[in-house]
Amino acid sequence: AELGAVDLDELRLRLTPAATRTDGYFTMPYGAHFTAVLVVNRPGRLDMLTVAQVAQLGHDPEELVRLAVRQTVRHELATLDVRDHELPTGASVRLLAADGNPFVTTALMSVRRFLPDDAEYGALVAAPRYSAVLLHAVDAEVEKTIAALRHLTTSMFTAATDPCTDEIFWW
Repeated sequence: AELGAVDLDELRLRLTPAATRTDGYFTMPYGAHFTAVLVVNRPGRLDMLTVAQVAQLGHDPEELVRLAVRQTVRHELATLDVRDHELPTGASVRLLAADGNPFVTTALMSVRRFLPDDAEYGALVAAPRYSAVLLHAVDAEVEKTIAALRHLTTSMFTAATDPCTDEIFWW
């Protein structure tokens, strides 16, 4: 497809499930379960950039990725709504969200920033929507918590207008 003029200020990086079809697009694996996709954030739509389109921009691809990450953090992730919610088990889950923001999953690139300092065993992470991420610091009650987190993740994924993945990951 014709890309048209690209304003480099509109470059963003979006994390998608690794299973998402990205043939011919400029992507990079992000861990085993996600893919980082270079996109142009246009009013009302996202344009994934192809490898050929990135070459046409006349900039080093690594430089474009760094720019896209900085701009995603600055413009899309700086104003996330970050709240803790109690699960039926009494455990707490942290919700990172921004209605209509298709880049919230990119916060998975900096999970540590959103976890309490005592998360020495990592976190359970879910991205049921592109606009919402769930985090739970792994603790001794993880076996009780996982079922409640699974239920919440599945219900958010099923009801989402922007579904991402119904899987839960250990970060």
